Amino acid sequence: MSSSTTPASILIVGGGVFGLSTALALAQRPLYANTKITLVDPHSCIPDCSVATTASVDSTRIVRADYSDPYYSKLADEAQAHWRQIGDDQLGGQGRYSENGLLLTAELKGAEQYVLKALKNVRKLEGGGEEGIPEIRGAEGIARAMRAPGAALGSGELGYINNRSGWADSERSMRWLWEKVEALGCVEFVTGQASKVIADGDRVRGVILKDGQELRAEQTILAAGAWTGALVDLRGVASPRAQCIGYVTLTEEEDKALRGIPVHLNLSTGLFYFPSSRGEIKVARHAFGYSNPTEIPAPLGSNPNEKTIITTLPTFPVNIPTEDERVQVDFLNSTLPCLQHRVAKLDRSRLCWYLDTASSDFLVCQYPGFGDSLYLATGGSGHGFKFLPVLGERIVDVLDGTDISKNEGIWTKKWTWPGRGTVQPTPSGRTDAYVDMDGEIWCLDFSRAGEMGQNLVDALAGKQTASKQIPQIVKDKGGAETSGKSRL
Repeated sequence: MSSSTTPASILIVGGGVFGLSTALALAQRPLYANTKITLVDPHSCIPDCSVATTASVDSTRIVRADYSDPYYSKLADEAQAHWRQIGDDQLGGQGRYSENGLLLTAELKGAEQYVLKALKNVRKLEGGGEEGIPEIRGAEGIARAMRAPGAALGSGELGYINNRSGWADSERSMRWLWEKVEALGCVEFVTGQASKVIADGDRVRGVILKDGQELRAEQTILAAGAWTGALVDLRGVASPRAQCIGYVTLTEEEDKALRGIPVHLNLSTGLFYFPSSRGEIKVARHAFGYSNPTEIPAPLGSNPNEKTIITTLPTFPVNIPTEDERVQVDFLNSTLPCLQHRVAKLDRSRLCWYLDTASSDFLVCQYPGFGDSLYLATGGSGHGFKFLPVLGERIVDVLDGTDISKNEGIWTKKWTWPGRGTVQPTPSGRTDAYVDMDGEIWCLDFSRAGEMGQNLVDALAGKQTASKQIPQIVKDKGGAETSGKSRL
């Protein structure tokens, strides 16, 4: 976009990591000095993580460059340079970032492919080779790397520990970002929930809020995460999925003992936990997640003949499904003997809603049919938060076209609209994704675990939903054929 076409006004819908980082980048670029920037979000500030509904806000989030995709690995490495700035007014300061390391493991059943690719990429970034970040094989070696008191039991058969990865207090980090944007004084914050996109022919003019108020702008950017599909039709392109998170309150002795352990993620089971924080330990599962099919008024982009559509929308029950709680409790008790198998249940739990794309690449692009009046900045797929300090810059690079000159267009290509019911091969050559006959999308890069196609309502009622069967064979980057079912 040239200065002659710079919009006079931009409306950002959503105050999560995508929306806030985009607002910050726009506000800091001279090209947008005369552009009115408005951000609308249901919250007037970053809420406490115990009641937050956005995926960006929690007590802890992993910050890692440990990706099998070299482009995300490099971008995360750039982000970590900011996370490591620990002055009081800097992102990593006042305890917002801790570098305990990441222990990444897998069983020898397919997920080790991701681990080994990630190891190759972080070794390249660190320049230390095999000696700097050695590969670990066997449960005993993995148990030693856990640095947990007592006779820790290894989870996984192969892995490595990257001591330059860590975790962030995402609630406090998001609050830092919100306050940074506010302090600039050039972004107008509006409290409200967008309920409908205002379209005038082939141009979008803004949104209508739930209370009937209209917010109008020359350009609208939808950064509403798992709620985006209520505003525009994303069927066959992106699907909201619920992930289960649990918390166990620790004794003073346990809290002290578990404060120095690394984040531990077993990609074969999807289970992971963090060092103790706020007097508790957080455990979760990076899974294919749950759907919540809901009938809603047909949003923008739906078939003109449709009055309503069925899509997943977030919902927030008091507890997670019983089976998920059991798996998480077993994981803690079996790998952290210092808990002395005392954990019988989670002290609290919640759902975290991702907006998943088929390739786990973000969606930063024009929504088809409305030119540059409507953009998407969403599709975090469960791994967007760590890019907080650099994400907005890359998003705006794509929006104004400077990604072509700055980054050879890599993010424009990776984050493009893939087309409904298709899988867009990424620049790194990945085709490890699948769109099924129902328009649901699945990333099969071995970064997810668990059953596919699970219904949240059924799971909460103790019913078992028939797992999705993936009939096609997908090929990984190296050309090896792997069945989608091998990931389960």
